[in-house]
Amino acid sequence: FTGISPSGPYQKWNGKKWVTDTAVEHAADVESAEQQKAALLLEAKATISLWQTELQLGIISDEDKASLIAWMNYIKAVQAVDTSKAPDITWPKPPADDA
Repeated sequence: FTGISPSGPYQKWNGKKWVTDTAVEHAADVESAEQQKAALLLEAKATISLWQTELQLGIISDEDKASLIAWMNYIKAVQAVDTSKAPDITWPKPPADDA
């Protein structure tokens, strides 16, 4: 028993003192990044849903087609994010909302 409390959520006792369990911390960071990636993709796919239907029907405006292309490029960039690098991830910025 030790009277010293751990200083963070990823601490483990090494027999002498509390140390950071870097493997557990990294696994949590990766899981968080995976959740962030999924949320960004879900939001982006919801954004483009109507434009995709308009494109399939041949009734999409040039402006909406350009927005669809920008959002598809954003989706590709998000999909390419390597979450194993968490927490050192620079997330792509979504296209500007001109509406």
